[in-house]
Amino acid sequence: MLILRRFLVFGTIVAAIGVVLRRLMARGGRSQATLVTPNGARAVLEETLDRRAKRSDLTLAFEPAIATRMDLLIDGAQFFPRMLEDIEAATTDVHILIFGFKAGEIGDRFRDVLVEKVAAGVGVRIITEAAFSQPGLGSKEFYASLVAGGVQVVANQGAFLDLDGPLGQRRVDWRLDDLGHFDHRKVVIVDGRVGYVGGPGIEDHYVTGTHDLMLRLEGPIVAQLQAVFLQSWRFQGGPLDPAAGLDRFFPPLEDGAGTRMQILHNNPGEAYLPIRTAFQAAVDGATERLYVISPYLSDHGILRGLVEAAKRGVKVRAIVPSNPHSLPASASVRHWFQALHDAGVDLREHPEMAHAKVVLSDDTVLVGTANLDALSLRQNWEMQLQIEDKDVADLFARELFDRDVTIATPAVMPAGWKDRAVNAVMSALAPIL
Repeated sequence: MLILRRFLVFGTIVAAIGVVLRRLMARGGRSQATLVTPNGARAVLEETLDRRAKRSDLTLAFEPAIATRMDLLIDGAQFFPRMLEDIEAATTDVHILIFGFKAGEIGDRFRDVLVEKVAAGVGVRIITEAAFSQPGLGSKEFYASLVAGGVQVVANQGAFLDLDGPLGQRRVDWRLDDLGHFDHRKVVIVDGRVGYVGGPGIEDHYVTGTHDLMLRLEGPIVAQLQAVFLQSWRFQGGPLDPAAGLDRFFPPLEDGAGTRMQILHNNPGEAYLPIRTAFQAAVDGATERLYVISPYLSDHGILRGLVEAAKRGVKVRAIVPSNPHSLPASASVRHWFQALHDAGVDLREHPEMAHAKVVLSDDTVLVGTANLDALSLRQNWEMQLQIEDKDVADLFARELFDRDVTIATPAVMPAGWKDRAVNAVMSALAPIL
């Protein structure tokens, strides 16, 4: 995680360079968000197939959709076997959009299954983040084995020179669309029928030591997830043959009863940031309960909102890792510990790396890939699901927050002027870290 934060801090520096360069290249005006319905997800993709994909194609607003089935899977012991089971049963395509996918016991298991599926005639496509997964550096051998097995891989270049296209065929993209914007999304889609959204990568530490979750989804909402993946795939130069048709990607999906939810999708390069707005609205609008778990909780607006919510009588819980493996992350939130404690927030430090990203506000749940820091809220590609449903909120309260409160310990207030000084500096820098 320390290496990750170093890459991301570096990215904040190159982001400024990227913004200046893009402005100098005199782009047109900012695009309006395209509304994506479950039935219209295929059409959104079809409309762009006759030209080179643009970043604005991913400025997407989503109509609420139904998940006919939703399973909350907490920790790697639950979500990895389920994901592998679905992938092993795939008959047409497996799509993986992942921030971290590396060699190891679990990474090698996924690689072997994916290569086996290619050999069986299943299309496998992966989008990863070059700055963290390092397909051209530390993980070069691992990704070479995927490509040799027929898996198609493209990579976002958040911290490096922008390259587009599949691994082995990449070319410089002088539009610099990726520069300064890390792809932090974690989405898996199997046969266009099953989707996963959550916080973990495909790495060993999510089996033991890192606390996270995935939502497994079926139903019409999966068509919207598929549209996001395929637009992202094309944006990164991934091949998609229009003549082959799109039927395999968008099979008929049974509608009916289920859980209504809405995809929120950040496109930072277009300054389209609905997740940030939704988080702040959820915190500011809470009237009865407000529960938060996040590995990186440093956004000043969110933190002030937690303090104010507790002061107006809302039951507020906040869970952060006792060791987030990052000085900026650890220090910036601890600068707020005393204010949160004094306001009456039930503030807890989790003994594991609490990596889940959930805000529960009354009967609304926001769950997905975004942390509560500047990188996620302003800089990264992110995806969050907004679910306004009392039963779902009660499920998260019971299965996640009530359990974690018994595991986590009351936060220890910072002591000593040196610690407080470092915390204050890191908090002041939080808007750019």
